[in-house]
Amino acid sequence: MIRIIYQHYPVSGYGSSSKKRPEWFDYEDCFKNLLHTLGLTSVPWSIDILMDGEKSENWISKYLRFDKVMLHEYPPCGGSLQIQRVFDFISASKWSSRDTIYILENDYIHKPGWPEHLVSAINTFGTDKYYTLYDHPDKYSERDYKNLASQVLLASDSYHWRTTPSTCFSFVASKHLLEKDSEIFLIPKMADHLIFTMLSCTKNRRLLSPIQGLSTHCMKKWMSPGVDWQSLAKISM
Repeated sequence: MIRIIYQHYPVSGYGSSSKKRPEWFDYEDCFKNLLHTLGLTSVPWSIDILMDGEKSENWISKYLRFDKVMLHEYPPCGGSLQIQRVFDFISASKWSSRDTIYILENDYIHKPGWPEHLVSAINTFGTDKYYTLYDHPDKYSERDYKNLASQVLLASDSYHWRTTPSTCFSFVASKHLLEKDSEIFLIPKMADHLIFTMLSCTKNRRLLSPIQGLSTHCMKKWMSPGVDWQSLAKISM
């Protein structure tokens, strides 16, 4: 079972101009794309939306008609408090320790087939690792990672994955692993890169990323390479 924890807040359309997005970006399209890809899979799934604020007058409310989509409203907060909320939610859940949890921000587009590729990777490489579906382009930059060395691995479905030092706060792990490592995630004001660096250095955890990406963070200069994400974003349900 893939349990998606969707981190959302009252926002629509292109959102804040402070973030450099692709011209075609739309928050609702990201959610529609997620539902579309989940509708194509036989892998069991659920979505719990952790709403930072009220759902009233936000487009997210119309998707609550789906029986696998649930919404939980919280007072607005940010940063470390949001991370604490996510881990409190996981701890309070009655999910199996074997369940796969996908902590997902609200500005990602996904490729069809991602659930099958993810399950294949977990079955091949194990539940003691972290996974991201995002192939972050900074890992191909000599400026950012001049001496980066990655191990390239082949999953049972012949999809390639690589070891990677870090990702954004959209990633996958078993419930058991998240609970075991929660003290690192809950260190106040820890940037994403530092979280995964600490997991590697203190817990010997590895993070795997697919080649090519199965999702992208919708930031103009930081899209997963090699995929026409605009076409995938505009697929209607």
